[in-house]
Amino acid sequence: MTYLVFSDLDGTLLDHDSYSFAPALPALYLLAQRTIPVIPVSSKTRAEIVPLLKALHLDSPFIVENGAAVFLPEAGLTPDEKAQLSNQGDYFVKAFAPPRSYWQAILSALNQRYADCLFPMSQFSVEQLMNCTGLDRPQAQRARQREYSEPCLWLGDERQFDTLVQYCRTMAIMVVRGGRFVHFLKGTDKGQALLWLKAFIQQRDPTRIVQSIALGDGANDSAMLEVADLAVQVRSASHGFPELTRTSVYRTQELGPAGWNEAILHLLQSGRTPL
Repeated sequence: MTYLVFSDLDGTLLDHDSYSFAPALPALYLLAQRTIPVIPVSSKTRAEIVPLLKALHLDSPFIVENGAAVFLPEAGLTPDEKAQLSNQGDYFVKAFAPPRSYWQAILSALNQRYADCLFPMSQFSVEQLMNCTGLDRPQAQRARQREYSEPCLWLGDERQFDTLVQYCRTMAIMVVRGGRFVHFLKGTDKGQALLWLKAFIQQRDPTRIVQSIALGDGANDSAMLEVADLAVQVRSASHGFPELTRTSVYRTQELGPAGWNEAILHLLQSGRTPL
């Protein structure tokens, strides 16, 4: 049996305000001892996740911008696997989403319909983004290096947001809320990216059973939690647990990375899964 831990970052493995992962260190150490990979699945950019992997001592694949693309380290990939992917520096990539330019054109049209409601990240100065997110300057600069998406700060009311969701559905665009920003998705989400990567790893040994464990706190994590073999909703101080259609889900008592640690230790020690 092989286990893969797919984890949201902000508000889940990372504290919503401080971005610290210190409370999750005990569980991270135990997973490392058992050689169970932790795969970030985030709204963050590649530029943000790569240095975070180094801080976490991870060499795993990762999923960027709400499932827009999967990045796999070149080390360990076979020539046949590389042939299925595009090469970007030290990584081979499976992209699902259209490029950022597509979203900028869409948002330009939406701004005509929802005037003063949407504030795209590309219009933030570095200082504004720092003030909105609590990121330091280098982190904010990396957050602006988006390749597949254009998150927006939502300034309208709930009624307007509901009409936005309905209108975007007519264009086959899904609107989801993250911890701070509204995200627009077309043809992909965190769940589809999880399933693709799980199948990619499974094909290396079709006789091996691969199980996915997913952890997240926000509505933009729901698609991932719905398709994972084991799902964990991490408690948030800023919102309630998003509704899921599945009933088998572990909901943490602790917040953020402390909840992440709680859930992983629960799975390790409860016998729910023989990790």
